[in-house]
Amino acid sequence: MSNVKQETQVDLSNLDLSADQVAEIVGTSVDEVRVADATIRYVQRNADLIKAMREARGLSRSELAEILGLTPGRVSQLESGQIRHAPNLKTLAEIAYRLDFEIDVSAHSKPPETEPYSTPDELVSAELPRKERKAAYRAS
Repeated sequence: MSNVKQETQVDLSNLDLSADQVAEIVGTSVDEVRVADATIRYVQRNADLIKAMREARGLSRSELAEILGLTPGRVSQLESGQIRHAPNLKTLAEIAYRLDFEIDVSAHSKPPETEPYSTPDELVSAELPRKERKAAYRAS
């Protein structure tokens, strides 16, 4: 008899379940469920930024995927916000590091009421290092 553990993936995203219920169903902690949910929400809100930052650095999806150790398809999912499984925080931090932007994934924070970069000027200034961003905002 084989002792091979088989993982089953179940999509719970369409069900109206609390974090406690999801944690119980999948056998994990409530905190892990909240972090995964916050990570997915962050990627969905910032998908356009991820793509814009990659393009601003002249990288193709394949090149970024190779740098990050992901598939080009996974990079495409992250850039479109069409993700079903949260990237781990290490991957998200690596994306932010490689594309030079800050991340704030908090499991207890509310999503912003507006998009983080609502104008082209804000998106361009997001590509600048933090000190230069502050100077650019003061000058405008």
